[in-house]
Amino acid sequence: DLYDIQASLPKSVSIYAELGDVVHPGLKSRIVDIHRRAMIAGLSHAMDLGLIATRRDGRHVPVAQCATVFYPHDTSRADDMQLHHHGVLAKTALAADGKVAQIDNYLLMRHKGAIAALIRAEEIRLLRDELDLAVEQDRRGYRLAGVPFELEKTFSKRRGEIDSSLAKSGKTTKKNRVAAQRAAYETRLTKSHVAAADLKDLWISEAAAVGWSPEDLTFSVASAVQTVSANGTDAGSSALVAARQAVSELSANSTTFTKADFFKVVFEAVQCHGIGADAALTLAQGLIQSGDVLPISSRRREQIFTDRKVYEAEKCIIRSAETLMAQTPIFSKAMEDALTKTAWKAGATEEQAVAFADIMTGP
Repeated sequence: DLYDIQASLPKSVSIYAELGDVVHPGLKSRIVDIHRRAMIAGLSHAMDLGLIATRRDGRHVPVAQCATVFYPHDTSRADDMQLHHHGVLAKTALAADGKVAQIDNYLLMRHKGAIAALIRAEEIRLLRDELDLAVEQDRRGYRLAGVPFELEKTFSKRRGEIDSSLAKSGKTTKKNRVAAQRAAYETRLTKSHVAAADLKDLWISEAAAVGWSPEDLTFSVASAVQTVSANGTDAGSSALVAARQAVSELSANSTTFTKADFFKVVFEAVQCHGIGADAALTLAQGLIQSGDVLPISSRRREQIFTDRKVYEAEKCIIRSAETLMAQTPIFSKAMEDALTKTAWKAGATEEQAVAFADIMTGP
């Protein structure tokens, strides 16, 4: 059995790769290579972190070695430029304990957002360091600074087809992700398999129709680099601030969160700071090692975390109540179990019930 892990470069990067290659021959091949290396680095770090693992006897065993083959593609089904790779991952892998095992599909799916953000973090670092390009945050991803939005719209015909399909039922891709996925399948055409080289003249003429030549685009991207570089903010420090802010916002929505959610929001928060996958991983692990983020339970299939500020605040509430009631602890073990079961029956999530039990019993 095989997994197909697909990762695409942002539309803005694909546009620059194809049209910029007219001005700087070899640019496209360098960007394609950067994307491939970013995928390798992201997947490798995901294995080291245990985001890709096997499952045996109710526990996860990290993957030591696995086989993956990468296939590059450069067009969308609408024959627009869209650089992407399909990473075909073998389901059978060598676990860290030396045994051959199957990669856990559930874990892979749960961590796909974190893995994708790790790939983007490395991609951005390579684009900056090797090609001296600048990027901008674009929702959970990024876009290449200097690429005009009208070109992105011109070369996003598949997105236009999906948006038009959703509009018929009053929906949008931003608010209706499931419906958007369904619309993507319903409007998907068979690929024409026309080579990108044979589409180059068409792409140049389509860009010219909205007022952009390859030379104009190249100049715009170069000018954007100078503007962004003038910022002068230390990447490492700003990434740490962004990561802590992301964890704080995650805690504001829920007092507890899963390992998958934690790594996903942290990697997405730091990706555009250009620190790369290595530093992003070190930063995330540092938040745990420093105690800013606390693992409070591993009794469920996924490890559960909480923010230290939230933990200390709830712990303070409990201790204050104990003092007022002159009882230590407030509840007996039997009462605690009864309240936990009641919480489950009342609709509390398993994570909330686990967090409640851990807070009551202390660290």
